[in-house]
Amino acid sequence: MRHRVRLRPEGGYQCPQCRAGFITESRALGASFACPGVPLAHGHRYEREHVLYPFSYDRGDGYGPDRLCDVIDCPLCVGHACDCDVCTDRLKALSLKVLHDSQESGNRKRSPNWKEIEMAEDLMEMLAKVKPGDFVTAFGKDTRGHEVTRTGTLLAQPEDMKATHNGRKMKAVRVRVGERGSDPAARSTWTTLIPGHGTIRATEPPQSGVWTNGQLGKVPGVREGSPSLRVHFGGKGGKRSQEPMEPVVLAGVRHIGDGRYEIFDVDDDAVLLTGTLQTQIWWAHAPEADEHQDQEPEAGEDDQEQADHESEREPERFLGKPVHHLVTGQLVGYWAPHKFTPIEEIRG
Repeated sequence: MRHRVRLRPEGGYQCPQCRAGFITESRALGASFACPGVPLAHGHRYEREHVLYPFSYDRGDGYGPDRLCDVIDCPLCVGHACDCDVCTDRLKALSLKVLHDSQESGNRKRSPNWKEIEMAEDLMEMLAKVKPGDFVTAFGKDTRGHEVTRTGTLLAQPEDMKATHNGRKMKAVRVRVGERGSDPAARSTWTTLIPGHGTIRATEPPQSGVWTNGQLGKVPGVREGSPSLRVHFGGKGGKRSQEPMEPVVLAGVRHIGDGRYEIFDVDDDAVLLTGTLQTQIWWAHAPEADEHQDQEPEAGEDDQEQADHESEREPERFLGKPVHHLVTGQLVGYWAPHKFTPIEEIRG
């Protein structure tokens, strides 16, 4: 087995499995002594200290109790011919010369589970690549322990927690994924990511105009009861429906009790369809509601100022949020997810 080294805080590199120390990574690759996969004591043959716990442990060989191992040719200390840079005295690392070996009843494990450690590190790397507000896909477990995949906005900062997996407690991470504006305290947004059994990655948000013929309950944000949920509604779906109806309506969805939902026209609040989460509908993603769309002009604004306000706001509905210069306050462009449009492109 090859040595898999990691940088030590005080300098040099160390194999996390056998504890061998090296000055450089290339020296680890060129070592003739293969990693045995268990912790060892390093240094000159008779400078290695193999410390047994508890100190009073009786090995049954007539020698105990003794703080240090005195087994002739012990494979964990004197009984291996390691050529790492600590054993050849190229690297000074006193801590690697001492091996603490627990002999406590029920705790005879001599090395940590590096596979679990590496899986936890992989999960942390995935989490480091996303932040609240990103559109993501997360695979993990829900609050009932069932496997679940959620796609939507990462609503809050991931939270460390403990979870039961394969009958034992282990470290995990809870993420909250749902429609933008959903309450992150809602359990329907929770997903538990367990090292080796959970993933999260950034995903492209759905595009407007891409139609889906499926259950109402599959529309992102419906189960979370998001107040800002909007979709393009194309009528009732199902196997017999070949395409969405005309005209297409910008609609919202709300829960009316007893497991039933209303799809309503966002313009006049007219109810378009009533059904359950299993009701088949035609739907397509719609852009988020414009936060400034319904603002009234401030008191005292004259007609010209109001017209200027409206003309500046109109591109925002299509191009994103206005961006102003930090010093002058002048409008310099519009920002939408993954795209910035300079004001020159609009006015030119």
